[in-house]
Formats: sequence, structure tokens, C-alpha cells
Amino acid sequence: YHRPWYFMPYDHPTRGHQAPQAVIRADAASGYDFTGWSGDALGMQNPLTVVIDPANKNIQANFAPSTYTISGHVRKSDGTPLAGATVTSSCNGTPVITPADGSYSFTVNRNSTCTITPGHPCYASFTPSSKTFSNIGSNQTQDFTGTVKTYTISGHVRKSDGTPLA
Repeated sequence: YHRPWYFMPYDHPTRGHQAPQAVIRADAASGYDFTGWSGDALGMQNPLTVVIDPANKNIQANFAPSTYTISGHVRKSDGTPLAGATVTSSCNGTPVITPADGSYSFTVNRNSTCTITPGHPCYASFTPSSKTFSNIGSNQTQDFTGTVKTYTISGHVRKSDGTPLA
């Protein structure tokens, strides 16, 4: 990310005069957001007015990526990839259908809260059933494991006259 810095030499005026001020502005590079000042200045004000006094100033503009990735894999209970699972994100309206390697990925905005949920018509449940990421400030990973739906078929085998088959 982009962190500009400035060196402004200055001779302080004689006592009794008002100290001059400098205005600095932080401009984020593409794909980054300004997240505040640190050092001898704190806060989000941008541009920032700084009083020039005899002491050296150390002011840093801080930036963070605008977006992050939530990604992972959907697997069967035996650990092999599950292709064809639908993975949804509450932050992105377009579901992802997992390819042969069972992977999924979503791009989400910084500081957002997103819930990721897998699904597949042949699977009764997933562990975990969903995952919520809050105040996202870095790339996140979550894998899911599916449990296949099972069915029990029961009954009796009878002859055409209705008597049990021996």
C-alpha cells in the first residue's frame, strides 16, 4: 500500500508570533482506503492541518486494502472435494458452484460482515452449517464438510396372495 511522507524544514518564528500551519492530505492508491493518521497526529480528518512548532513531527498516513477474500473448500465426509455444491455469501448476491476441486471464493468489502453458507441437494447437512465473519480486516478461510443424506427403506416381501415370502 501507499504511505506518503513529507519532510518540511522550518525555522520557528520568534516567540509571541503565531506558529504557521501546514495542511497534509492522504490519497489512497487504487484498491486501498485511508484508515487514519498515527504518530503525532491521530484520527480520520483528511486533509489534516498541522501546527508547525520547533519539535519534529512524525505523522504517518495509514491505508488498508479496500477488499478482501473469503475462500475455502467444500468436502465430502471422506475428505475428498465436493463438486457442484452451492456456496452463498450474504455480502454477494451471486452464489458460487464449486468446481471439481471443491473450492469457492468471494471478494468482500473491508469492515463488512458476511455469512458464508454451503448447500447441495444430496447432502443433509454441513459442518459448520455456515460461518459469519464480522468486521473483515484480512483475508479469511473456511472449509465445510458435507454429510450425505441417507434413507431407510423398510417393508415386507409378500406373495401375490398376500402371505409372507418364506
